[in-house]
Amino acid sequence: MKKTIVVSIAVFSGIICGILLISHIFYYSEIASEASCLVQRNASSCLAAALTKMIEGNYADSYQYVNEGCVLGDAELCNTSGVVLSVGLNGYFDYLFAYALFDHGCDLGNKKSCSDRKLLTIEKDDIQNLIENCKNNNNPVFCRKAGEHFFYSKEDHERKKALEFLKPACSQLKDFSCAMLSIMFSEDGDQINAKQVYDQFTTKDFPFSNHETFLEIKAAFMLGNEDKTEKLIIEKTNEKPQLVIVILKDPVLKKTAENKRLHEHYLSLLRALKQKNESCLISEGGVQ
Repeated sequence: MKKTIVVSIAVFSGIICGILLISHIFYYSEIASEASCLVQRNASSCLAAALTKMIEGNYADSYQYVNEGCVLGDAELCNTSGVVLSVGLNGYFDYLFAYALFDHGCDLGNKKSCSDRKLLTIEKDDIQNLIENCKNNNNPVFCRKAGEHFFYSKEDHERKKALEFLKPACSQLKDFSCAMLSIMFSEDGDQINAKQVYDQFTTKDFPFSNHETFLEIKAAFMLGNEDKTEKLIIEKTNEKPQLVIVILKDPVLKKTAENKRLHEHYLSLLRALKQKNESCLISEGGVQ
């Protein structure tokens, strides 16, 4: 009996030691990749470190490493990593990161990167191609693009089709497709689902466009989340002052100017834009 217990303890200890050894190897491999990238200027190590940081959710550092790796001139590795992220890596889809990789690869002369980049930025009017890629290949990027196409349709019966495509896009990408979906639910008076999908939206360390940021703000406003809306508007318009023009031109979001603090904030931004000769885009009359 004692011998069995001793053997069991030994086996258990061996397993624990093995796990600790593997974890240490992984940890030091990660450190080694980062060091090899930044110090020894090794492209493969840079991309290995970038993918590791991306999986950890550390997007800012991911960009640093991917930029280092691609700048070092390994176009093929840029493309390979972009493909992995555009089709999914252990459930991680990241088309913005993939686009950056394809963009670097294309600049370095990799023709496949150029064609893959074009695939990610397919024209919205090629709607049939978007639908087929969404449904047949279960590609969330194309689902989002198809959903966005219908989201901006002026015909109600067409616009409702957006739900079919935005739902899978939001569940997998957790990007501004969730904001569009939340807006649609809010318009239908379904605040429960609107909040549920809005909460799935994950703001990453990517420089979102004014359009994407606008959707995030509008979704928050339509949920009646005044504090969140105010915080987003002040933070995002300080980063991108021209965003105030997009906000004040929107029939829904222009109501935010009724908020005293935002009213003053808008005026301040518009005055600054006017001094930069950008006032031709909108006059201060929008927030009188």
